[in-house]
Amino acid sequence: MIGFSLAQVSLNLVLPSRASELYTHPTGIFAFAVTFAIVSGVWYSHNRLFADFFVPTPVAVFLNFVLLGFTLLLVYMLQVFTHFERSSDLASEVGYMACFAIVYGLLAVLYAMGLRRRWVELDPKTRQRGILASARATMVAIVLLVGCPVAYALKLPLVTAVLAILPFALLARILNARYGARLAGSAEAS
Repeated sequence: MIGFSLAQVSLNLVLPSRASELYTHPTGIFAFAVTFAIVSGVWYSHNRLFADFFVPTPVAVFLNFVLLGFTLLLVYMLQVFTHFERSSDLASEVGYMACFAIVYGLLAVLYAMGLRRRWVELDPKTRQRGILASARATMVAIVLLVGCPVAYALKLPLVTAVLAILPFALLARILNARYGARLAGSAEAS
């Protein structure tokens, strides 16, 4: 499904009427690059989730299918967003950002569920990776859910909320380096 999504991302690029529009209206290329990065990140996170943390309970399997469905919907919303980018249709941006936030929110929940179920059998380093992955996915979802209304209030394109993720991702890395090993190893000390 994720491979199909990556293929669809490139097929959804809209051909401009003139080549110069690639430079004068680069929104489609920017949205393609962001969506490709998102879907690639989802694939990587999904792969790590299944390698170390996923426990196939009925709820986890259901949430995984919802995650895959929203990953496909994200690619469709890219097409909607790029089609309406020149109009001031806010719904296309909101739909795109909402799918983005839901995908990462679901990843956060699946990581947290897997960590909770497999905590005792995971070594401290793997726990730390899981905590960081869940925290990072949570931060992405929260930044998008908060960043979109803020961008709207400041009359900025909602896509600028994506850029707000970068400092929070850096913060997650710093906090993980400082506290992650201590938190992941706390179960062994008790």
